Amino acid sequence: PIAYDVLSINIGSAPRVQPDSGKAGVTPVKPIDGFGARWDAILARVPTWKGRHRLLVVGGGAGGFELAMTMHARLRKELASLGNPTELEVALVTRRGLMPQHTPGARALGLKVMRERGIKLYTGYDVSHADGGLLHCRDGRTLEFDDCIWCTQ
Repeated sequence: PIAYDVLSINIGSAPRVQPDSGKAGVTPVKPIDGFGARWDAILARVPTWKGRHRLLVVGGGAGGFELAMTMHARLRKELASLGNPTELEVALVTRRGLMPQHTPGARALGLKVMRERGIKLYTGYDVSHADGGLLHCRDGRTLEFDDCIWCTQ
């Protein structure tokens, strides 16, 4: 037996994404050991961006929120350092709202910071799959993207 006060078990789970997700422009966060390389590939393409670039993060939990915030900051910094005038649009797409497992105060602070930084929130979007730069929802709605980060099951 192992005694513990708090236990965290990382079982190496991976989200269910469609088999051809890479071709569809979807970058899964898990398994995490390969995410660094997938993120580096996105960063390597930043100099080629022109006009507008739409990044969608699918998953409204803490992980999706953190990724949307940090990716927004990093990509804006990269664009500025290159003198690239591309308009960056970052949005978080969620089925049940922002960080539903957190306190109302934490959610309110998260929403406030997202508004201040211009990060959009799409709530009530039950995503089924992605293809051709479109995120498809079970109710028929779609969202356009250039890059999609998959941070959900």
